Amino acid sequence: SLTLTGTGIVTVRVSQGGDANFNAAPDVIRSFNVLPNFLSWQLAHFSGDERADQNISGPNAIYGTDGLTNLVKYALGLEPKTDATTGLPVVSATESEWVYTYTRPSSITDVTYAVEVSTDLATWTTTGVTLEPVSSANSVDTWRARFLLSSAAKIFFRLKVTQTVVP
Repeated sequence: SLTLTGTGIVTVRVSQGGDANFNAAPDVIRSFNVLPNFLSWQLAHFSGDERADQNISGPNAIYGTDGLTNLVKYALGLEPKTDATTGLPVVSATESEWVYTYTRPSSITDVTYAVEVSTDLATWTTTGVTLEPVSSANSVDTWRARFLLSSAAKIFFRLKVTQTVVP
């Protein structure tokens, strides 16, 4: 049995000694990379008691007063127990487009990101949104979503983060 409690390269050596009935087996060595995921983030940021309470540490829990769920904070590389004031998506405009820009850690592979737009805060869509990578530096990726100014008189953006389950 092997319990992983962190991320990074793991090397496992398995040995089997011999006895009067069996010869010793040669050692088997295997290495693999444990990628960060939401669970490893929870382990790093919440105590055992906090992890036992999904209302505190679960993906949909909101810790603090900023209104961001733990899953969103994880996906954006933010601290869960600190109200976020920096590192949040930014909306700007060019002469012809709305531009929604956000950053995310390069190492996160267990969530999907989608930028959606709405004209009424009830119906959301990705139709008309062009999402593209902008840059990558210091293990942080910058992404941009563009939406034509002429598409609607008023527009709202949201970043939809969905946790993917890895078997």
